[in-house]
Amino acid sequence: MITRPAAGLGAALALVIMLSSTTAPAFAAEPAAGRPADAQQTANSRPPFSAPKTDELPAVLPDVRVRYLGQDADDGDGANVFRFRVENVGAATVDNLFVDQEVVQLTPDGSLGTVQNVGGKKVGTLSADQTAEVRVTCVPLPGYLCVSASAQANVADDVDPSNNQAHS
Repeated sequence: MITRPAAGLGAALALVIMLSSTTAPAFAAEPAAGRPADAQQTANSRPPFSAPKTDELPAVLPDVRVRYLGQDADDGDGANVFRFRVENVGAATVDNLFVDQEVVQLTPDGSLGTVQNVGGKKVGTLSADQTAEVRVTCVPLPGYLCVSASAQANVADDVDPSNNQAHS
């Protein structure tokens, strides 16, 4: 007599399907680690959404950028002039803008150097997309040469203070 192994496999497959369908809901009832069990529980666990109040909205702020333009030629008096552009690339007007100025001087052989704060310039007010030129004058000390300058804008509430300074 010939036996059919397929009949035995079919019965075993039916038994596996029957057992898995009865145990699956038991595991499905437990939420996964850190996750809610169903959509209703998810909806109930979220905090209610509320629109921000007008006093909580971010304010429009200025963004001042300083760029080095170049150096003017020495006109015979020994002074060097370094030119910088200060521009407001932000959306708000800047009031009371002040630009600090600094120069670096070295001896002709470069063995000694000095950094001098040479004051600053009050630019005043810059509207959005407005620019101003700042000229930093360096009069070399006896035995020194002017080699570079820097300008740094001082702005309250600047969006990006990393671009407020430039060097020649």
